[in-house]
Order: sequence, then C-alpha cells, then structure tokens
Amino acid sequence: FPSHDNPRAAQLYAVSTSKWFGFKAQINKGYLVVFGIAAVVIYIAAPQIVWLLTGAINTPQAIQTKGFIQLFAAAPLVLALSANNVLTLLLEHKYAALFYISVFILVATALLSCLLIFWGNAWVLGWYPLAIETVCLGIYTYYIKQKAK
Repeated sequence: FPSHDNPRAAQLYAVSTSKWFGFKAQINKGYLVVFGIAAVVIYIAAPQIVWLLTGAINTPQAIQTKGFIQLFAAAPLVLALSANNVLTLLLEHKYAALFYISVFILVATALLSCLLIFWGNAWVLGWYPLAIETVCLGIYTYYIKQKAK
C-alpha cells in the first residue's frame, strides 16, 4: 500500500530499515526548517493576516483572531512531523496499530473537545489544533520507539 503513495520510501524500507529511518530523519529536518519558518512567519504576520481578512486591527475580535492565528501557527509543523510516523507504520504493515492509535486519538479528541466545550473559555479553543497534533505526534513516536526496542 505505501509503495503507491511514496515509492521512494517503500524502496528504501525494502532495502534497509536503517536507510529508511535515515531518510525519514532527513525529511523531518526539512519539514522542521520549512514549516518552522512558516510558523514563525505566520506568528509574526498574524496582525497583517487579520487586517487582510477583516479590515480591522484594534477591535476586540481582531485581537482575539490574531491570538488564535498565533496559536494555530505551530500546528502544521507538528502535523508534518507526524506524517512520516504514519508512513513508517504503513511500511511496517502495522495496520492494526494504526487502527488502535486512531481510536485512541479519536477518544483523546472527544475528551479534549468536551473539556473545551465545558470550560467555556474562548482562548482555550486556540490551543485545540496544537494540542491534538502534539498528542498525535507523541502517540505515533512512542509506539514506533517501543516497537523498535
């Protein structure tokens, strides 16, 4: 299955798992640089983004929107770092593990959503994407490292 999505990864994994993990580390460094720079740019440019989208800059809604954009800025970075962990599990044919991890993430998402709904603080909602993606990255990384031992 993964050979259709990412043939280079499948070839490297078939030759040697250590080559795959080396390639994965190299890709993650690239993701870190590209998405890290993008996160910094989005964080810094949040006021301009709000102004472009709404035409407002000093209203309470614009200030809150700026804060949300700044909180969202790092979420794509964490998501990109997690993508290769999913690919690793696909290459290892760990479909059951992917299912169990997905169910765990679903439960974590539901619990976090309930906490955010009942907490009722709008600022806490800004942490939602980053929190969920960090949970995903942590779960996938933990599982892969545990299976490597």
